[in-house]
Amino acid sequence: MNTITITSGTLKGAYSLDYSYVQKTDVGENNVKMSCNAPIHEDLEKAFENLIPHLAMICEEVTKKEVKNVIDNGFPEIEEGDSEHPIKEKFNVHAFKITGNGDSEGVAISGTKLLKIGKAVNITTPKLRWDEDYAFIDELSEAIEQCKIEVNEYLNGKHAPDNQVDMFEGYEVEAEVITSKSA
Repeated sequence: MNTITITSGTLKGAYSLDYSYVQKTDVGENNVKMSCNAPIHEDLEKAFENLIPHLAMICEEVTKKEVKNVIDNGFPEIEEGDSEHPIKEKFNVHAFKITGNGDSEGVAISGTKLLKIGKAVNITTPKLRWDEDYAFIDELSEAIEQCKIEVNEYLNGKHAPDNQVDMFEGYEVEAEVITSKSA
């Protein structure tokens, strides 16, 4: 038996992820903390983005109606010239951490809020247990599960594709072999 359970993830820009997990084996349990500088995949970025409305709601920065709209419909695709969605424009999530076990297990989310003066303030939710009275606890649980899945995929090699390789996508490449004759 060898199982891995993701317990945290912290985005460090587009090119780094710190994460931790518990690895259970036949002989015991290992608590592992890792840091990797491979570019994150857009699916991992999207999973963290789905935590934004929860961060804003738990920290009492937006209304339940605003959060329900985002959860039900997602963030709208932003067309050129349109402004960002108000919640997505003001907030960013860069970390989640699961602590406790059994009835005491819960999650805390960390991120930033952009202030009107153009500066950002770091905010972290209090630990929210899965049985607490939060209107969107089921949606939060699903969003955290998706983050855990994407962090696990990252751990197993799912990273952003190499931009240089993407430049030639759709083109056929022919190689010409050049040989030299020795005199």
